Amino acid sequence: MSDSAFVFGSADSSERDTSPEAAALRIAEAAIAKVAANFPDWFLLFEDVQIETASRQELTELMSTAPTEFVHGLLHGVYLMRIEIAAITGRDWI
Repeated sequence: MSDSAFVFGSADSSERDTSPEAAALRIAEAAIAKVAANFPDWFLLFEDVQIETASRQELTELMSTAPTEFVHGLLHGVYLMRIEIAAITGRDWI
């Protein structure tokens, strides 16, 4: 099987995607799983809020209570993206 046909997340490790994007995704998934295991109450809130559509207040609250640098950085990136979307669309993000 060629590299381009590798399947990310395949049960067969010989078919594991070795691209940099897949490696980064595996690191992120492991970090999120660790947060879910070590901070279950915070993680439930994180999942309930739906960060892609959260209000500015909800996202700010999650950022201020983020239990790890990884999730704080993730939320900060989403925050900056939402600011840019608001600027491009001309719609306030409240």
